[in-house]
Amino acid sequence: MLTLLCAALLAQAPAPANPGIKVAVPTLRLVNLDEKLGEFYASHLAQQLSYRGVTTITSTEIAALLGLERQRQLLGCQDDSCKADLMTTLGADGVLVGQVTKLDKSYQLDVRIITPGDGRPLAAASANTEDQDRLVGVFTVVAAQLAQELSQKLN
Repeated sequence: MLTLLCAALLAQAPAPANPGIKVAVPTLRLVNLDEKLGEFYASHLAQQLSYRGVTTITSTEIAALLGLERQRQLLGCQDDSCKADLMTTLGADGVLVGQVTKLDKSYQLDVRIITPGDGRPLAAASANTEDQDRLVGVFTVVAAQLAQELSQKLN
C-alpha cells in the first residue's frame, strides 16, 4: 500500500525545470514574524526549488561572494563593472525576492523571481494559510509554481 502511495505521489510530481536555471535565494523579508525564521524559510524554499531542478544559491553562498565584492571595493574597484562581475560570478538567471507576512489570523507568502540586471519579472507566486505549522507546506506549493513558470520562460 505504501509503495502504491509513493508511486502515485511521484507520478503527480511536476516535471523538473531546466537544470541550467540558477536562482539566488537571499533571506526573505518578514513582517510581524521572528527575524530568525527568515533564513529558515529562504533555505526551505531554496531546497524545494532544487527538488524541482532549479539550481539555487543560498544567502550563505551569496554572503561569501559579497565578501569577495567587498574585497574588490577595498582594492579600489567601486564602479558598476564590479557589481556586474559579481552577478557574473554568481551566474544567476534570477534573484528571488519576497516576504512572509503574519496577518491577524493568517500567514501570507508573496515571492517573485526577477532578472539580476534589469529587475524584469521571471516568475511570481503567492499563497496563504491560517496555520503557521502549515506555512512550510505553502512553500512547497509556491516552489512548484515558480519552477514551472521559470521553466516556461527560460526554456
